[in-house]
Amino acid sequence: MILSIWANPPVFAHLALKPEVPPSMPRPLLLLLLALLPLAALAQGPLTCFESDPNTDPDIAIPACTAAIASGTLEGAWLAGAYANRGVAHRELDQFAQSADDLETAIRIDPAAPHMRMLAWTYRTMRRQEEAEAIYTQILETDDHWQSWLSRCVVRQDLEKFEQAVGDCEQAVLRDPDNTDALYFAARAHNILGQGHRALPLARKATSLDPEKTRHLVELAWAMHLTGDTSGGRELVRDRLAETPGDPELLDYLRQTD
Repeated sequence: MILSIWANPPVFAHLALKPEVPPSMPRPLLLLLLALLPLAALAQGPLTCFESDPNTDPDIAIPACTAAIASGTLEGAWLAGAYANRGVAHRELDQFAQSADDLETAIRIDPAAPHMRMLAWTYRTMRRQEEAEAIYTQILETDDHWQSWLSRCVVRQDLEKFEQAVGDCEQAVLRDPDNTDALYFAARAHNILGQGHRALPLARKATSLDPEKTRHLVELAWAMHLTGDTSGGRELVRDRLAETPGDPELLDYLRQTD
């Protein structure tokens, strides 16, 4: 049985990877490389590109990485990293076509798993879920990272492939047991499939780890409802509603379980 109680695609903004120094180039080599670059290139180029966070400072990362790319001083993994950082920054500014172009270029230069994950998430944001799913599947053939399992789980939930999504999220939880995103999406998929007994421990743990997040409490309440404790679930929701009056998720739960 698949429940149709979650109509909207999940909002999930915490999967974008924080830019990091490419693993093949240790940080001391980065500093040596930067020391050899012309000062003009250094001022707005490689240093700022790799030190800025494209997720939180996209307006800094884009011109810095553009200058780094244009400087002609980068190649290989470093050049790919500059394109990838700029691509993530474009995504943060909702410039999705530019984001996809940059990340596709990064992968052509260096098909590293982090760049592929970033591109797949851009595709997901562009509602190109089938392409995103295919990339995550390709990544998982050689890179067993929890984030790839979790991301494919989310994309498969977008596509309403809940049976497959459950397995992906369970794999993410196995690899990162305290990851509240993995716990949430695993519980969500189980609840949608009517498997409240499986969702219950996942939702309980997510709620204990991050009690302020309403989405965890809502999944816990649905799991309680599906396992026969509707009154307990409604009590939880009413208590939270007293703290956050008018919350649409909480009100929707009460409406559907009345």
